[in-house]
Amino acid sequence: MDKNFVAPVYPKSDEDVEFLLDALSDNFVFNTLDENELETLVNAFEGFECAEGEALISQGETGGHFYILRKGTVVFIVDGEEVGRAVPGNSFGELALLYNAPRAATCKAVDGKAGLWRVDQVTFRKLLAAHTIQNDNQTKDVLRKVPFLNDLDDEFINRISDALTTVYYDAGDVIFNRGSEGSVFYVIREGKVEYEHKKRGVKVLGPGDYFGEQAIVKNEPRKADATAVKDTIALALSREVFEKVLGPLSEVIARSND
Repeated sequence: MDKNFVAPVYPKSDEDVEFLLDALSDNFVFNTLDENELETLVNAFEGFECAEGEALISQGETGGHFYILRKGTVVFIVDGEEVGRAVPGNSFGELALLYNAPRAATCKAVDGKAGLWRVDQVTFRKLLAAHTIQNDNQTKDVLRKVPFLNDLDDEFINRISDALTTVYYDAGDVIFNRGSEGSVFYVIREGKVEYEHKKRGVKVLGPGDYFGEQAIVKNEPRKADATAVKDTIALALSREVFEKVLGPLSEVIARSND
């Protein structure tokens, strides 16, 4: 954390502090923070209320806040369709701030007004700076474990790392099914994925393993089912970005899987 940065402090009861710590403990993003950093982050949360129907976040926008829902219900909407809901204790909005990416969904209070805690983007990014650096290094370490990438120099690893996006799956989530259109290559950073191939049988993949590359290299339907068997963090690369960044490496991948 930046030693010259002074985070805001908002008064809270002991009950509020316990609630926030419990909520943060359920979010992997904050696992690397030490006790002092967690205390600073908790102190920086500001309480507020949101009217029913009011948008906390709009899909496609940047910046804003990270939220923890204190009371009420918040609905997540993508392209006009409801895709999920948050209940008290749930947090949301951290990934867009952490990676400075556009918001993936619109978030609105429903079924009455909602009570929330929020921390602004500047404070959030300052407090999570150390995590961001560690996360980047972990990503590169995972890439170096992939057989067809481990001989590449740092410059190329950095280019690939910058092109990857992070995706999250709960245990039991289906990542893709056999026969579906394939457009994304995955590297597992944390967790486990069951990969069931029609001809090669079932295997369980873990950190450093990759899958889905054939759909990109050969532009063909998936030949396997992939399901998260534990909560999983994966690094994803789309075909379009794959071709721009990796270029001739696609031939190396194809040969390694013959």
